[in-house]
Amino acid sequence: VKIFERFRKACDEFFQKKGEFFKSLKEGMNGNLEKKRALCEKAEALKDSTDWKITTDRIISYQKEWKKIGPAPKKYSNKVWARFREACDTFFNNKKLHFKDIDSEQSKNLELKKAIIEEARQFTLSGNAEEDINKLKDFQNRWAEIGFVPIKYKDAIQEEFRHLIDGWFDQLNLDEYDRDLERFRAKLSSLDAGDYKDYKISLIISLASC
Repeated sequence: VKIFERFRKACDEFFQKKGEFFKSLKEGMNGNLEKKRALCEKAEALKDSTDWKITTDRIISYQKEWKKIGPAPKKYSNKVWARFREACDTFFNNKKLHFKDIDSEQSKNLELKKAIIEEARQFTLSGNAEEDINKLKDFQNRWAEIGFVPIKYKDAIQEEFRHLIDGWFDQLNLDEYDRDLERFRAKLSSLDAGDYKDYKISLIISLASC
């Protein structure tokens, strides 16, 4: 009897510890499931965001956090993962399409600006200073109306255009003050919209010193 009681006690202790272990494991998995569902809600709240930089950083942080969370109950695991991945994929696919469109538009803008440069290069002075100035201003205005170009070409093509227009102003039959004034106006007119604020103050100071 004593041996049986000893054996039963050992068995009871084992099954008690086993029960406690699986209860703790289940509670832990349920907790992980709730954490993953919370991340799903956060990702879903941002999936349609167009604040690309900030949202990208947040989604990536959610993905890193997801990896640190332990397993969820098996019957919910695949479903909650699919939900989270769909929200992340929606945002990143939207972002990819957005910048693809921008790249396409900027490439078209680059070709338009190259065309203006070629047209300005083929330009010849008529001898009528007023007509020539108006033509050069027309180049500047058309240039300024074109949007951004790919960043890697921006400085080079901008400098090429400015140098070309400045060269034509140098050849005009104007006194030094008028020629410098028109050249500064050319620089101001040829700036991209995003550059305007950066250069406006310096150009005004330069004009004032003429």
